[in-house]
Amino acid sequence: MVKSKNSELVLPGLVQKFLNEENWGEEIEINEEEKSSILMSSLMLNDNEFQLIIETNEQEYRFLEIYIYSPGILSEKRTNEALKIINEINNRYKVGRLSIIEMSSGSKDEVNNRIQFKYVIDMTGIENSTVVLKNAIYHGSRLFKIWGSELYEATETNKSSKEIFNY
Repeated sequence: MVKSKNSELVLPGLVQKFLNEENWGEEIEINEEEKSSILMSSLMLNDNEFQLIIETNEQEYRFLEIYIYSPGILSEKRTNEALKIINEINNRYKVGRLSIIEMSSGSKDEVNNRIQFKYVIDMTGIENSTVVLKNAIYHGSRLFKIWGSELYEATETNKSSKEIFNY
């Protein structure tokens, strides 16, 4: 863990406690100046490796942010149909939300669209329990498990949202 001994930040400690409880060996990067931290890891869901990012921000509020990114790249021609499917899933699944995010591929000219699950918790006045973090990761994982076939069809086939949801 990267942390100064005199840190006044609380949330990175909560993330570290979660890592210890789950026996994960990842390290948290802490930026004392910006009162923030980030953990980059991965999750195996449905035999696929998803990217997990946990960020904290204690500048004005005490935000705990959980992001899970799909492994697949979404082609531009499927983006509009995928947005319809994601909107339908967001209407049906009440915890967190899905969106399509442009992510740099490392190449200056190439941008990859990926599906992102986002769950943000304002921890102000809330007990610092790892249960909050576990629940957020659980709901993101559950969403990808429940809606995995629909998301696959949205990104990898030519099916319309009407065909996928049978309406």
